[in-house]
Amino acid sequence: MRNASPPTPTDAALLQTATRAREADGAVLVEVAQVSWPHPHEPATRWVTVTRLPLPAEPATVDAARAKLLRSRRYFGVCAECGERHLRGHMFGRDLCAGCAERVLQVRF
Repeated sequence: MRNASPPTPTDAALLQTATRAREADGAVLVEVAQVSWPHPHEPATRWVTVTRLPLPAEPATVDAARAKLLRSRRYFGVCAECGERHLRGHMFGRDLCAGCAERVLQVRF
């Protein structure tokens, strides 16, 4: 995958909380959470379909599609400070997560 990043310690948790697969319209829809901030301290999450797999989809195929999402820089970023992967909506710019931005740059959200 182009722009892929290596595995990080947070991948297992993100796989469970930031990706999902569900059946709809005769397919398995593989989705990723996108976080936006319409108001300070109030994130909004919406699920975006990234991949459609034909039914019946093998569990290993679904798992691989979800894992592939984690490596996409379109949806996730890896913090240069802590080395953990985060949803793009939880990043401060391209290279710092919000937590490290608060700690290192003393940014307040």
